[in-house]
Amino acid sequence: MIYCGIDWIVRTDNVTFVYDIGSLLTRQNITDDAGGYRNLLDLLTEYRNSEEMPLPPSIEAFRGLLIVSLTAALSRAF
Repeated sequence: MIYCGIDWIVRTDNVTFVYDIGSLLTRQNITDDAGGYRNLLDLLTEYRNSEEMPLPPSIEAFRGLLIVSLTAALSRAF
């Protein structure tokens, strides 16, 4: 199982994917704009657990373009 966490910062967001045993899969910075949102969707698609089990991200703060876009597209973010 893979998990995704997003640490919201002013101009960029840190996106981290980890395995359920806690080992790091990848960590990337994305911008808080439409391009960063596209990058995040690509990462979520690449690292999702399966077609039947999408990867809803956990995010530190529920504000800004990123979270509005995520909840509209995925219906779920934690």
